[in-house]
Amino acid sequence: MVNNREDIEECFLKCPTETRQSFMAALQMVYDEVFEINPHDDCVYILNSRYDTAMCGMTVCYSDFFGEYVDAMVYLYDCEEFISDFEPEALRKFAESEDMKQEKKFVRLRTDTNKKEWYIATLIKNPADKRRIILLMKNENEVCINEMQKKAIMEDYDYVIGINIQNEKISIYSNNEAKYGHSTLYNVFYEKFLNQRIKKYVLSEYAEKISEKMQLENIKRQLEKNEVYICYATMQYRGEIFHKKFRFVYLDDKKETILLSQMDVTEQIEREEKKNDAVKIAVQEARKANESKSYFLSRMSHDMRTPLNAIIGMDMIAASHINETDKVMESLNSILYSSKNLLELVNEVLDVSNFERGKFSLNDAVFSWTKEIENIMQLIRPLADKKHLEFDTDYKKLRFENVVGDAKRIRQLCINLLSNAVKYTEDGGKIYFSISERGVVKEETDNIYMEYEIIVKDNGIGISEEFMPYLFDMFEREKKVLGENISGTGLGMTIARNLARLMDGDIYVESKENEGTKFSVTLRLRLPAPDESVTTDDINMGISGGVIRF
Repeated sequence: MVNNREDIEECFLKCPTETRQSFMAALQMVYDEVFEINPHDDCVYILNSRYDTAMCGMTVCYSDFFGEYVDAMVYLYDCEEFISDFEPEALRKFAESEDMKQEKKFVRLRTDTNKKEWYIATLIKNPADKRRIILLMKNENEVCINEMQKKAIMEDYDYVIGINIQNEKISIYSNNEAKYGHSTLYNVFYEKFLNQRIKKYVLSEYAEKISEKMQLENIKRQLEKNEVYICYATMQYRGEIFHKKFRFVYLDDKKETILLSQMDVTEQIEREEKKNDAVKIAVQEARKANESKSYFLSRMSHDMRTPLNAIIGMDMIAASHINETDKVMESLNSILYSSKNLLELVNEVLDVSNFERGKFSLNDAVFSWTKEIENIMQLIRPLADKKHLEFDTDYKKLRFENVVGDAKRIRQLCINLLSNAVKYTEDGGKIYFSISERGVVKEETDNIYMEYEIIVKDNGIGISEEFMPYLFDMFEREKKVLGENISGTGLGMTIARNLARLMDGDIYVESKENEGTKFSVTLRLRLPAPDESVTTDDINMGISGGVIRF
């Protein structure tokens, strides 16, 4: 008795000519789609088809019918392959070949409810006339899905085995370990199988722990608590490390066989480890930022308290000597100096806040290099003289007197660097300050941009290699500086670099501990047009003739 599709097709090929016609009728009862095609004459005899039952028993042009059939019946994403396999030219090639049969699995056709189901399509030559080809298609949706699932399991799992609870032997259901260059699965006792694989593949530091987890008694205990038991192991194949996931589950309700599958999860675990590392780094950075801010607030309190105490003290002295003009003027000058320091501190905090929010902007105008250098030196020279520092300057390479930029911010940048040089250079040391032109970097219509280099160099205490990566971070100050109780907020270098970058430049540093530091700053500034003139910006602060000037 013929029981399956393959047997029916084989019988058709072997049956006598006189019974072939009746066998064709039988095919109509077994198959959902049956066509007899003559590709050389481009015609098809439709024996059975869901496409149009009214056409059954008719002979029509195959090319025309084939195009309509593909549009109406074949699933969109299978159309290209279906056409390639069954178009007239493909069938002519099959008719001229030596093959009597050709099978095409997994063809998706639309159902009456516009869903899609899997069919197996078979081409068979008519033995009585090999120019004629029988195209058979049968709905094998469940078979196809099962086969694809099995294939997927083979691809996803290294192996799948069954463990018999009674005799503790294993049965191999699938083995895909050849991709690792080995295939060492045998029908042996589970304990022997486990010991061999742990000894051969599991890293020694994990072997004992994995052995305990995968002992059969432990597996059974775990499956009493949960339907699935999962454990992981780090294994080594040919010197390469892999992470494996082992899944244990009873095969059915009888609980006579435990199904064990091994899956490679190396990529997933490595991704998770990287993610965890990123989280750890983020947590560390957040903790560090909080610590820095806590220190900043503590330091700010100290730095603000110092000028405030001076202001209060000088105010009390002035009040108690109201009739002594010299004493009052001295107190007012001290109050002014302390107020300036306090204002500078507040301005630094505001600048950093504006940088963070992207709200910082430059106010460009024409200014004189000579005037700005004088302003800078007026503030820095007294500080250097107080520590008996040798202060060398060089501005000879400045050919253009006037330039367009934010003079106030350039002055701020230079003073930040120079005041640090003074603070961190011991008495009797050396400081060097220069500004020079590096050449034209960009020319536009009516606009010429010049690149400038500002150098501040000292032979002070220098910066340690450990602190160098944090030099431009907000609130950061080196420990040895804190130990010497040198004032500062840890914002000056952050502001200096942000200002340089706003002016299309940057700041670079070279330093050796206990030998000194060199800062190089680049800026791009526009040269003024003939009709642009210098803007007056008087920054002098002091008291003259009894009048406070800002």
